[in-house]
This record gives sequence, structure tokens and C-alpha cells, in this order.
Amino acid sequence: MFIEVADFLKCPHDHDFQPCVVVPDKMEDRNVVSGVIGCPVCNSEFPIRCGRGIFGEAELLESPGTVDASVLLAVLGLSSPGGYLALVGSVVDCWHDLAGAAEVHVIGINAPAGLDEAEGLSLLDTAAEIPLKSSCVRGVVLSSGQTSKRWFDEATRIVLPGQRVVAVSESVPENNLEQIALGHGMWVGKKTN
Repeated sequence: MFIEVADFLKCPHDHDFQPCVVVPDKMEDRNVVSGVIGCPVCNSEFPIRCGRGIFGEAELLESPGTVDASVLLAVLGLSSPGGYLALVGSVVDCWHDLAGAAEVHVIGINAPAGLDEAEGLSLLDTAAEIPLKSSCVRGVVLSSGQTSKRWFDEATRIVLPGQRVVAVSESVPENNLEQIALGHGMWVGKKTN
């Protein structure tokens, strides 16, 4: 896990936000390979193993489908480099193409088993809430298996105002995003406030 991602980590328990604290046991360059993520409010601790922050057992994921990274890049509308992009579920498999083309750091949420952390990719596992503070990423892509109301609410919470949430599905729940595109197996919305 890229050490700077620590600034965005949020405890999944229900209490006021206070950034989590990362205590590394082992680092390689600027990546935490193992250690502990601690919440200063409730004193909960979450392990970092093999570079992956574990906030709970990840949901079972659908089989990875074919997702065209160039199409995702176009619908995300990322026109300048920098910042963070959140990918949820099997779509994390295309992280490398997105990170390189958009020049962003990718935070993979509940990535497929066997995908390891790499330069430009930080991995987090969660059973429920995305463990990132509100309004901190430039875009979110939800895999087809993560398009429930709960995942949409979390994607809306973590994306910056004016930025986009993309679902790899045309069937999405009611949400608080402004729909800007629908078709070819994708739904695209923008956070307006």
C-alpha cells in the first residue's frame, strides 16, 4: 500500500471521521508491505498483509469480464494527471492501463485474488464500507457485481464533486448522481455537489 494512501484511510466503524494511522512493519520504497492500520477514535486495528490493507473479508467477486480500459478512461473524463482513482471488484484487473494512461494512482477495492500490489496500485479489502474518507478520489469504477445501492452510495461518498462514477452495468439502482451516459454495458454519472 502506497504510504500516501494513509492520508485517505477511514475506519469502517460508525463514528466521527479521524484519519487512520499506519504503522509499518516492513516497507519497500514508499510502499507498506506489512503493518497495522489503527483508528485513533475507536482503537480498532486492521492488518496490512502483502501490501493489502484488510478492513474486513472481501465479498466474493464475479468472474472478471472483458473491460476496455480505453473506454473507461474516456468515460471517466480524467483530462489531467495526478490524484487517485478507485476501482471496485474485478475491474481492478485493468488498473495498469488506467494508471499509466491517466497518470493516477489506483486504489483497488476487493480486487480479484492473485492480484498483487504494484507501483501505482494500492489494494484494500472490505466487507462493507469503502475505507476511504469522503470526497477524496477523482473517479470510481464499479464492476458489474458491485452495483448494489450500498456500493453506489459508497462510490458517491468517496468521489470528488464534479467527478464521475462508472458502473460496468446498464442496470443500476436509484442514486444521487447525475446520469450523463448509458449504453454499451456501462452507466456513467457525475457527482454534482
